[in-house]
Amino acid sequence: MSYDEAIAECAKNRSLLAEIRDRTQQTELYDFLLTKMPPDALTYADIWIGMEYERSTLHYRSGDEISSSRFHWIPNDPSPGSYKYLMIRVKNSESTDFGLHNYNKLFPRHGVLCEK
Repeated sequence: MSYDEAIAECAKNRSLLAEIRDRTQQTELYDFLLTKMPPDALTYADIWIGMEYERSTLHYRSGDEISSSRFHWIPNDPSPGSYKYLMIRVKNSESTDFGLHNYNKLFPRHGVLCEK
């Protein structure tokens, strides 16, 4: 699903894309999502979330800025350029990096995390 499809999916349940507050919550969320992946699933899943990375700054929906260093990112991210939409990568294999990842909103990903 694309980022816009992820927004629509959350809206069906009167929800918004989830935001992560800090590394502790990111770790708890990661551990929870990992339990939802079947053992025979993909080696990783990219799940859209509701924060944005633009001009070297991480933002919540409210527009409030937050330091990107408060989170674990996959290696070489956050990427510069137009990839401002965020996902959390959950791995099901030791060979795949995990953490936050910024990406192009048009490219389909595996799912979405919503919050009320």
